[in-house]
Amino acid sequence: MTTFDLDTPSAVEAAGLGEKFRYLKGASGRRYLFSAVDVRDLPNFRDVVVVLSEKGSAGSRQVIWVGALDGEPNDAERARRAFESWMRRAADAHIHLLASSHEERRRVIDDICAA
Repeated sequence: MTTFDLDTPSAVEAAGLGEKFRYLKGASGRRYLFSAVDVRDLPNFRDVVVVLSEKGSAGSRQVIWVGALDGEPNDAERARRAFESWMRRAADAHIHLLASSHEERRRVIDDICAA
C-alpha cells in the first residue's frame, strides 16, 4: 500500500472548504484535484477516478484502491465488484471529475499509482 498526503489548495483552505477538495500528486509531478465524497455514494458516480484510502499513522492515508468508474456498463460493473470490499474498509473516498475520457482517466490512475 502507498502512503500519501492530500494537499489542500490554498484558495479552498481560505474559503473554509479544506475537507472537501484536495490535490493528489502523481509521479509526473502533476497535481490532480479530487473531491471528497461519502463512500456510500460512489455507486452513483460515473466517468471518475476514485481513490479509496484509510487513515494511517501520524495522519497520513494509506491508498487501498485506485481506479475508474467509467460510463460503460461493463466497466462500471467490473469496477464496482472490484472495490466493493475495499469500500467497506475505506475511511475516505475522493473522486477526480476532470478526466474527460477513458484514456485520460487511465493516465491519471497510472500516474498516481506510480507515485
